[in-house]
Amino acid sequence: MENQIFNIPSKLPIYNAKLNAVGIDLGTLECCAFVVRKHGPDGVVLDEFTAQRTLPSNMNLSQLNFCYGQIAINRMDINAQFSIFDIKQLLGKTFNEIVIDPLWPFEVVDYGNQISLTCGKFDEETLIFGTSTALCSVLLKFMKQKIEEYQGTILSEAVITVPSSFSEKQKEATIEAAEIAKWKSIHLLPEPIASAVAYSYEIEIPNRSTFLLFDCGGGTTDICIAKVCDNRIKIICDNGDLFLGGKDFDKLLINYFNSVLKHMYEVNVLETNKKYRLMIKCREIKHNLSTYENDKLDVDDFKFDDYSDIPITRNEFEDMATDLILRAKNLIAESLRNAKFTSANIDTVFQVGGGCRMPMIKKMLKDMFPNAEHKCSIHPEELVAKGAALYSYSLKNETM
Repeated sequence: MENQIFNIPSKLPIYNAKLNAVGIDLGTLECCAFVVRKHGPDGVVLDEFTAQRTLPSNMNLSQLNFCYGQIAINRMDINAQFSIFDIKQLLGKTFNEIVIDPLWPFEVVDYGNQISLTCGKFDEETLIFGTSTALCSVLLKFMKQKIEEYQGTILSEAVITVPSSFSEKQKEATIEAAEIAKWKSIHLLPEPIASAVAYSYEIEIPNRSTFLLFDCGGGTTDICIAKVCDNRIKIICDNGDLFLGGKDFDKLLINYFNSVLKHMYEVNVLETNKKYRLMIKCREIKHNLSTYENDKLDVDDFKFDDYSDIPITRNEFEDMATDLILRAKNLIAESLRNAKFTSANIDTVFQVGGGCRMPMIKKMLKDMFPNAEHKCSIHPEELVAKGAALYSYSLKNETM
C-alpha cells in the first residue's frame, strides 16, 4: 500500500441520505457498520440483545436457532459445540497457514485448497458447517439484514475494510464472502485509511503534517505512516501483525486465572466447557482494568459453593503484558525504519481500535512519541466503519 494516495472526503453540512452509503468493519472480535445520513455518518445497531452498534463476531449455528453477537457468546457455556468465532483469522488461508487456538470449540480440517470447520452434533451426525468463506458470508448476510432494516431499503453496495497486512487471497476471500451474502458491488478499503478518513471528519488534520496511525483491534494490529498534502493522504509506510490484538491480552488473563484456579482450587477450567465462561470473564476484566486499578474473578463461577475471589491489579496485568507491548513497540520501530523516519518526524499519533483504551498502550505511544499530538476518539472501535461509510459516500458522490 506504500506510496498510494487517497483523497480525503470533504466534510459537508448536509449529506444526501438517498445515496445509502454503507461502511462495514468485519472485525475479528467485533463488527461495526455505519451509514451516511443527512447530518453525517450514523452507526447501525447490530446486536439485537445489547442494542449496541458493535456486534461480537460470534455465531451459534444450532440447526434449531441461529443467533449472532452477545446471545451467541452467552450460549457458549451450554451450547459450545455450535459456536463459531475468530472466523476472520481463518479467512482466505490454507490449513498450513493457521495457528490452532485451543479455545476453539470447532475443528479445522484441510479441505483442498482451503479450510473447512466442523463442529456440533445433531441426531448423532457431525455437522460440517463449511468453509471459512461460507461462514463469514453468514455473518455478513446478518449484518446486511440489520443495515437494510435500519435504512428501510434493499442494499447492494458497500465498502468493507480489511487489515493492511491482508494478502491477496484474504482480500479475494472477503469479496467472495460478501458476494455470497448478496452484496453485489464491494469495495475493499485498508483499515488504516478508513480510520484516517474518520479522524479527518472529526478534526482538521493540518496540511503537510505527518501522522502515525496505531490500530490495535481484536485480532490484529495495523500501523500506517502517512502525510497529508492538499486534502490527500499519501501513504509512506504501512505495517501490521495478524497475530497481535486484544484477544492476545485476553489470553494472558485466561492463562493466569486458570493457573490459580488449578493450583489453589483444584479446578482446571480449560478442560471443561466453563473455559468459555472464563474467556468472557477475562475480556470483561481487561475492559474494567482500563478504567479501574483492580478487579477480581469470582471463584463460584467455576467451583460450586466457593465464594472466594481471585484479585488482580492493573499493574499485575501490565506486567503480564510486557512481551506483547514489546512486540507492538518493535512493530512501530520497524515501521519508522521502513519509512526512513524517526519519532521526531511524526506530528500526530492517531489511536484506533478497542485495544487503545488500555492505559499501557497509551503510555507506550506517549513514551515513543513524546513530542507528537495524541488523538483518541471517544469510540475508537467504531472509527474504521465510520471512515468506510464516508469513503463509500465519496465514491457514490463521484458517480452522480
